[in-house]
Amino acid sequence: MGSKATKKIKNLNHSKSAQTALDIRAAMGSESLDISFAVSEAEIDLGDVILEKYAAENTLEQGNPCFIYYHGGDFYGGSALNAKNFCKKLADDCRGIVFAVDYRMTPEVTAKQLLADCQKAVTYVSHSCRRF
Repeated sequence: MGSKATKKIKNLNHSKSAQTALDIRAAMGSESLDISFAVSEAEIDLGDVILEKYAAENTLEQGNPCFIYYHGGDFYGGSALNAKNFCKKLADDCRGIVFAVDYRMTPEVTAKQLLADCQKAVTYVSHSCRRF
């Protein structure tokens, strides 16, 4: 698996060190088991950022916990989908909503662009969760 947001980037030429990071990225991630119950899934495309939304069924309109999950991988590996089952179980257990952020990664983008992706997710979620 990989970042859907990063896969949108086209026509990249990579240096030798960048290619090493990409090789490490290819070896990251592992299978996991879904042990959640009654959790809905939705994908929210914000352009450079994709949010995977996991919401426990029968959540109230207000007062439910709302989390933003940034996957591990030091901003060059992993993906929001690697943590899918963890996020679903978190939403299920807390009877709330989890937004897993699928941000762009290095070496395709700069650190400044990564921070902008993270901020875009926070802005979207802070406005969205006011309704929950």
